[in-house]
Amino acid sequence: MRHRFHHGDIAFVHPVRTRLVLAGAIFLPLWFWRTMTTLLSDGLFAGFVAVVLFVMGLVLTGSIALDDLRPAHLKAPFKE
Repeated sequence: MRHRFHHGDIAFVHPVRTRLVLAGAIFLPLWFWRTMTTLLSDGLFAGFVAVVLFVMGLVLTGSIALDDLRPAHLKAPFKE
């Protein structure tokens, strides 16, 4: 059962967002490895695409994780 947390409590973390952050933590090293191997073997365009995908994954995972770390009193009110 979900309820509104008080200001002193840890901020509510949505389970889907938590799964996204965990997925990013697992797959970002794999993306990094693939990016480096692509740059070294497959040519410039494929390397550019791999770098763009890696940076997008890094930004998405980092922004979700940082948002979840904000204190509860700085977040928008929880809507039921």
